[in-house]
Amino acid sequence: MTHFAERPATPRPHRPPRRLEQLALGAIVVGALLRVVVFLQRRPLWIDEAMVAINIGRRDFTGFLSPLDWDQVAPIGWLAVESLLVRTFGMHEWVLRAPALVAGIATPWVVWRVARPWVGAQAALIATVLVATNAALIYHANEAKPYGLDALVATTLLGSAWAVIASPTTSSRRAQWCRLALLGVLGTLCSLPAILVLAGIGVVLLAVAACQRHRGMAATTVAVGAVWLLAFLPVWLVSYRPATRNSTMQAFWFDAMANLGSPGLQGRVGDLLTQIARMITTAPPWYAWPIVVALVVIGAARLWTQGRWRVMVLITSPLAMLGAGWLTNQVAVGVRVSLWAVPSLALLAASTLAAIGDGARWRRNSTIAVVLALAVSGAVEGVSRESPNGGRDLIEGVMAQHPDVVYLSAGALPHWLVATTDWSRPDTDRLDTLAVLASSGGPLFHNPLHRTLAPIVPDRVDGPVPQEIMGRSAGIRIEYGGRRDLSAISGWGEAEAERISVHADQGIHVLLIFAQPAARNALFRGLRTVGVSVHECGTEQRAWWWYVGPQPPAHCRLLFSPERARPPQEGP
Repeated sequence: MTHFAERPATPRPHRPPRRLEQLALGAIVVGALLRVVVFLQRRPLWIDEAMVAINIGRRDFTGFLSPLDWDQVAPIGWLAVESLLVRTFGMHEWVLRAPALVAGIATPWVVWRVARPWVGAQAALIATVLVATNAALIYHANEAKPYGLDALVATTLLGSAWAVIASPTTSSRRAQWCRLALLGVLGTLCSLPAILVLAGIGVVLLAVAACQRHRGMAATTVAVGAVWLLAFLPVWLVSYRPATRNSTMQAFWFDAMANLGSPGLQGRVGDLLTQIARMITTAPPWYAWPIVVALVVIGAARLWTQGRWRVMVLITSPLAMLGAGWLTNQVAVGVRVSLWAVPSLALLAASTLAAIGDGARWRRNSTIAVVLALAVSGAVEGVSRESPNGGRDLIEGVMAQHPDVVYLSAGALPHWLVATTDWSRPDTDRLDTLAVLASSGGPLFHNPLHRTLAPIVPDRVDGPVPQEIMGRSAGIRIEYGGRRDLSAISGWGEAEAERISVHADQGIHVLLIFAQPAARNALFRGLRTVGVSVHECGTEQRAWWWYVGPQPPAHCRLLFSPERARPPQEGP
């Protein structure tokens, strides 16, 4: 089978391997520094992180064997690691995000190690630079979600699979098989998309076994694959299966899947290509996606024409599994949920860029300029990107006032629970009650499917504040891809303002977190209608702290007073 033999990558004379190694080490260090800088910024938890944090602090290890509250999905192994850290060091953004940070720092190094025998040193260096400075990887390396671990798991599994394929002797291959089998089991427990990568690996190993007419390798592949499926079964039953049957999740991710036969398919295909482009570059998607797709396709073709068919199939098979899942509506494609594919896409694009730069000096310099531009733009966006909502500072400000009454918007609940719960002895009754009320279909759910005014939930009088008024959702539905229904339910603002105004004489703090401007404006109009004074005490991205009452904190500014004849306004 000499036709299928891999040709080793030969370093070019003008790029000594030692220099390439130094440049790769520099890229890895820069990538680590970028991730640490963002980590030390201590961004506020966004709503999904807060909801996951509640599950981690609320449950023991056996509790992760049942579906999570707040409609969250996460692999069992990752939850166990997070729980161990929280129990040891406490509930804190740095603690919750530590696993993602470690994985994010390790990913560029693993890419450099596994890519050199696949695509050559020059392309491996370019891929390492792209991964180290990738905006999405930088951002999700500082998030209390498993996405940051997915890329590391996928790359490690692909590297281990290559070690099996390239093993020169039976004994060494046996050791690599054991390593791959173990990593596959651990991967399925710690990363939900790992099963897609393992499925692609299984296809490649069976193809290699067929080409080599190696029955033992085929039998081993089948046996190890069965072990991986058994390991994935509890993850599927606990995490993935409930999410696929959840009508809210189905509606939210509808546009991220093919849904063949339904209207808007052309737009969903365009969104798919845009999402792929956004995994590699921060350039505007309306012209980035053709370039990125071309780089990836040409890179795959180049590997094939070089005789590296096993490398090409190994890299692309998991991507093919992702495409199959997208077509069958089983797997969504988006930057965060498909983050594991970034190293593979970067490797294919890097193969093309290395080929372009191989030749005349102007081509080499042009390639360097393109790679540096991608690196700088990714680094800038990754470091400067903000959390989609704030909340921590606002909550701390409210609690410093020792409030008697607090009104909490539907989106504020998870942040409020994280910040006001004694996690050494959590009030499980309070957490469980609010988790049920705020899960999809509950009256406090922040992202409702049906635009109807939910029933009022009784105020809580046993929390850290004497009285917590649970705000109902405004009815604003957030959909995949950033498209939002930006109108609140008719009458919602007036009804919520009435509930708030009852406490205006004694003073009430209003927290709107993960709220849309339309909801804020509707509530503000309602408060003007009932004739109470409104002060703004703080604001963060998609988060507001108001005070309604006679004695606002000294730092607050007046937004509306019924004593002043101010003309009507749309919002603060």
